[in-house]
Amino acid sequence: MEKFKEKSFLLKLVGGCAGFLAIFILMSLTPLTGDDWFFLNRHTTELSGLAANISEQWHNLNGRVLGNICAILFSGLDFARELVKAAVVFLTILFLNRLIFPKQPQSLWTGLLIGAAVYMMPKEMYRQTYNWMAGFFNYVPVMLFVLLYLWLIRDFLAGDAVKSTPFSVVSAAVLGVCSQLFAENLTIFVTVMAISMVIWYGVSRKKLNLTMTAYATCSIIGALIMFLSPVYSRISADEDSYRTMNLGVWDLLEMFAQNYETVVWYAFRAYLPILVLAAALCCILLSKNRRLRPVFRYLLMGFACLGPVYGFMTNDVLAKPRNNIFKSAIWLDLAVWVLFGVSILLTLLTSMESVYRRRLGLFFLWGIPLSAGPLLFVQPIGPRCFYLCYLCLLGVLFILFAETVNWESLDRAKGGLLRFASLFLAGAGLLFYFQVSFANHETFVARRDTAEEQVTAGNTVITLPKYPYPEFVHDTDPQKMEYIYRDTYGSLTFLEQ
Repeated sequence: MEKFKEKSFLLKLVGGCAGFLAIFILMSLTPLTGDDWFFLNRHTTELSGLAANISEQWHNLNGRVLGNICAILFSGLDFARELVKAAVVFLTILFLNRLIFPKQPQSLWTGLLIGAAVYMMPKEMYRQTYNWMAGFFNYVPVMLFVLLYLWLIRDFLAGDAVKSTPFSVVSAAVLGVCSQLFAENLTIFVTVMAISMVIWYGVSRKKLNLTMTAYATCSIIGALIMFLSPVYSRISADEDSYRTMNLGVWDLLEMFAQNYETVVWYAFRAYLPILVLAAALCCILLSKNRRLRPVFRYLLMGFACLGPVYGFMTNDVLAKPRNNIFKSAIWLDLAVWVLFGVSILLTLLTSMESVYRRRLGLFFLWGIPLSAGPLLFVQPIGPRCFYLCYLCLLGVLFILFAETVNWESLDRAKGGLLRFASLFLAGAGLLFYFQVSFANHETFVARRDTAEEQVTAGNTVITLPKYPYPEFVHDTDPQKMEYIYRDTYGSLTFLEQ
């Protein structure tokens, strides 16, 4: 038995190191694009210079203090930047795996499945998160901080009291503040989530918990730091040239109509295979459910299947309502996705034998509308804004999977099939992204070297090669490179061949 445990530990250690190395290589191949050149022009490692930059951006750009600090600090530190990015993604996968599959002897294989799923996002989201430094540091770290907080209070998820220690209280306080200083919709998500968890614990245990209260209190402090930035008062007054958020009722409804298609697409529609798997797992769990009457079980199965079937039938077919909030298509579409969500909610509530999985699944399910909802009322929005929403959807899927499939009870053939599927999906995804990333990285190096040569030669019109896979690069417009040359060489024009 001891030899088996030692062998299993070594296998997990080797697998974990190989996984981190693969993620690090992918991150080291990501080019600087778009606003990255702006942050590179402001790069500094001096505390005074960093503080001055952050103060200026807090007053004139946004309240994303930590996101901007990371972008400015790491823009000129290539190795450190890619190491931090790889660590954030790897730890996100690790804690998702540890939370969803606690004490699971097959954690290496479930980790591979989760890792593959974390990378199998729409290419529009991939290029605005993992493949764009500014987008990464504003939207990706928050999920890791949330998972770390869930790890601190995992006893509550299991139905037990949370033991507060000086370490847990201080850690929760730091996580509460840090989670709030990246992106606005995520700040709202964390604030509401933190307060809801305190209330949930208080109602269920008849008392407050110091660790959870510290997290909620510090999350409110972080939210105040974010939203006290004078930029947001200008945005709400429609005085910002880039961002829009009017507070009038009809203005909000009009914004809802304009944003609805994008929000629903990146909250549900873009992930049809995930919806199909979630519906299938719901049906399996409901078929074994003896708490509900058959008629209710079949009704919930129908609602679960309705989402992916409706999504398949209407993707790129449903009329695109834009300016009229009362168009029936929006309300019909919304009703379908609400029913789909309700079917998953009731499956979690009635079909989960494990209290821990039930509560964790409810958290992930609640995270989808909570993180995506604020985006209905502000512009501009992009795929990067839905990164946390996507991971919450994955969390729901794997909670359903964990409740349905008991790895320990599988025979050798079925267990081997799942392990093969884990390896195949992770390997195929890795090979695909390596191919794309290597090709784009070579072009990025060529663009950077060519720009340097032509600028120092005195050219004012700089011609650069095109990326072979531009669909995986955020903002291929070469003109943004002017940021790093403008102060020395004046106005320059950058073009693609």
